[in-house]
Amino acid sequence: METQQLAHDSARRGVGHAARSAGSQSARLLARRWSLALAGALLDAVATTVRLAPASARHVLSDGVVWAIGPLLGRPRREATHNFVRVVGADRAAAAAEQSLRNYGRMAMDFLASRTM
Repeated sequence: METQQLAHDSARRGVGHAARSAGSQSARLLARRWSLALAGALLDAVATTVRLAPASARHVLSDGVVWAIGPLLGRPRREATHNFVRVVGADRAAAAAEQSLRNYGRMAMDFLASRTM
């Protein structure tokens, strides 16, 4: 009899735990959906704003972003410089790498602008 009671109590706790777990999973799923919807709406708003700006303004903006995150681009900058040494020579490699990263930023900004066309 005592074994049956323990089994019954254990099963009841398991059902309660499963219900709480399902509730927390549902809340997490709802939060994820809302956060993704908000991120999508924000991305659409930024992309639309960027699209409405003239190309020269987009390029100035992307150049500023690349300059601002420049300290974070140490490794990509070094690798690009190393690669450009073979193409343009050691004396022009650093400038070519900088221009390459700047052009990549401009291309990314143009891609963002084309997202809402």
